[in-house]
Amino acid sequence: MEKNKNKYQNFWNGKVIQQDDSEFQEIQADSLKVVDSLIREIAEDGLFQITGISSKINNKFKQNDEHTLNLNYMGNHFKLNLVKIKNSGIEKNHNKRLHIKVNKEINDEPFFLLGILNIGDDYISTLSNRINEKYKNKIKHAKNSKNNSSWWIGFENIKKIVNSKSEIAEENTGLRTFIFDPKLVINLLKNNLENFKFNKGTTLDSLFLDDFVDLNVDNLIPDFNYETDVLNLDNKIKLKRDHNLVLDFLKKNQICFICKTTDTFINRSNGLKYFEVHHFIPYNYETQMNYKKTLDSELNLISLCPLCHRKIHLSEEIEAIKIIEEIYFKKVDPDFIKIYKESDLTKIIEQYKNTFNFKE
Repeated sequence: MEKNKNKYQNFWNGKVIQQDDSEFQEIQADSLKVVDSLIREIAEDGLFQITGISSKINNKFKQNDEHTLNLNYMGNHFKLNLVKIKNSGIEKNHNKRLHIKVNKEINDEPFFLLGILNIGDDYISTLSNRINEKYKNKIKHAKNSKNNSSWWIGFENIKKIVNSKSEIAEENTGLRTFIFDPKLVINLLKNNLENFKFNKGTTLDSLFLDDFVDLNVDNLIPDFNYETDVLNLDNKIKLKRDHNLVLDFLKKNQICFICKTTDTFINRSNGLKYFEVHHFIPYNYETQMNYKKTLDSELNLISLCPLCHRKIHLSEEIEAIKIIEEIYFKKVDPDFIKIYKESDLTKIIEQYKNTFNFKE
């Protein structure tokens, strides 16, 4: 059988190059081994352990397309499957794909995929939400799947990620694609797990939502109403705020989203511990115009202690951006993207700069 001689566009050291599939595979050969070692270097923090290594990673005589890391977080086991991102296999189609083999065993342990693409001076990585038996069956019975399936990653999206160092979150699949950073991967996995309380006798599997069911969340948040929610006060445009929403949110969120402190003081006006509510995507007229749905919603709120809130508003640019990035990777999930489809990290940082006049 004649080998695939199609030429595909790929990135290498910041430039777009043309390669056939064999040339592409050659430069991808050691990518999983490198990424594996980088993840291991920063994972040993006493709470997050990685054990075991697939024999495939050391097999010099066979193309090593994937291997699985066994992980333990707070006594709960799950798996991270490292998979090479591949060419499309289709003439003149330069998009990439994350290949899924549905015959892979998926048991009661949570299971994630991390796609890897070597681009020379960096790696592109694509992290999935949890793969479970229900989604495995969904792939298996898909038309023409042949017990395999692929998630597609647009080459134009890869260009955007490389050129702007931004992240792209896919609305339909929940995939997050970004320049590989082992700390970021670990934090994303941790945040995925930290949302749940690990009570005795409760497994992670029983707590996970099905990330791949198409939830009709669009109707949960109303569209922004320019007739009723825009106020003109002292010749300045202000947006109407729902104070009952803020009070209800504070009752349920008596903890700082960033530093996790619960130690403030009792606010005599409402009897609650004092925290301040912050709109993660800034709620002002200029920013709201970029979004169909109102930004004054519970989905866009976080509770902060006074110190962390002042840091966002008053810190120097570098420190403020670090805080925004931390919030983004904890808060922005597939449901958030479904409501606020324009939730690109780079765009949100720019909105903060315009709103708070960051200073270097």
